Amino acid sequence: MKISVILTLDKASQDKINKLKQLLNKNRIDTSIIVPHVTIAAFEACNEDSFISAVANFAARQSAIPLTLASIGTFMTPKNVIFYAPVMTDALKDANRKIHKLILDKFYITDKHYMPGSFVPHCTIASKITDEQMAKAFVLLKTNNILPLDVVLDNLCVLQIDSHPYKQVFCTNLKN
Repeated sequence: MKISVILTLDKASQDKINKLKQLLNKNRIDTSIIVPHVTIAAFEACNEDSFISAVANFAARQSAIPLTLASIGTFMTPKNVIFYAPVMTDALKDANRKIHKLILDKFYITDKHYMPGSFVPHCTIASKITDEQMAKAFVLLKTNNILPLDVVLDNLCVLQIDSHPYKQVFCTNLKN
């Protein structure tokens, strides 16, 4: 089973981003249907209970992470992804490093883009869009700019990502 470990944004920040996603949707630009978040790891887990236990252990010691979403970025791939990029902080880098250190010896990594040293944190706004939709999305995001946006990553969730829609299998609040 393919699993992603995500940190979700605080409710007020989610609401601001979701308003922009609604605007994009009204303009026929499909947006990510997942709650606004930053993925910190992706694994293949054979034993879901064991994985969730390890993640719960990590989450119990993990504090909420304040971040500033400061720019708009893209992954120019066949999936064409637009995202808000945070200013990298030691706290976000440490969370990424710690989750991998805790879980790496037990589970197989499915996405090397989330590995310490090659981690590109992002909050996806839209994906699987055409080049024309991408250009239009940039104009709409610039016209309705909310950046910089101070957010708090205050929940940790585990998603099963080989099912559609994604299935949330675990979620917990992080320490304040």
